[in-house]
Amino acid sequence: MLIEPLINQVDAIITVSQGDIFRFDIDRFPAKHRGGFMDNMFWGDKSKGYNEDFFKQLGAGEEFYETTLPYQKMVPNKNDPKDTFEIYFNQTYGAKSSSDTKKNEQGIKLREKLEYIEKQKSLEGSGGAYLSNEIFYRVAKLRAESRPNLPTGHLHVPLTQQKYQFQWTRGNTVTADINPKISELIRLIKELITKI
Repeated sequence: MLIEPLINQVDAIITVSQGDIFRFDIDRFPAKHRGGFMDNMFWGDKSKGYNEDFFKQLGAGEEFYETTLPYQKMVPNKNDPKDTFEIYFNQTYGAKSSSDTKKNEQGIKLREKLEYIEKQKSLEGSGGAYLSNEIFYRVAKLRAESRPNLPTGHLHVPLTQQKYQFQWTRGNTVTADINPKISELIRLIKELITKI
């Protein structure tokens, strides 16, 4: 893995992927379970009709881990409706026995203890069950085994490309106008990272 040789040389590890429109998510839980869609080689979950030859579930490790990013400094208690971008602490997860699907809940109040969900069979983490979840899981597992106090976690950043099939609106901005907002997006990412 790319990160393993660097684990003792860094101050924090943040993995990033694109998520929803006009919103940042600081994901709380990565899940061990691999699911989601096929990849570009048509590898994926056999139960969904994909080629499973190279699609394997993750090996040893806990069913769930938890971010160690200082989300308390990164997430507002309430988003300002006038802002183009919102920031959420995404605490959703899916397990065989329970789940949390309240993705749009604002603030940082913890809804579930890690000790409760890590005893269950995972189905998906806060970022789903696909690539963003997997990189978040792999880094969290490595951190837990090597440097438990190292700040690590995953950010879902807003989509940066226009959606041609439909347009979403937030305030005076529509997705067709998102490119001029890239500088604001970059400023917000830098601001979130400096809070670590």
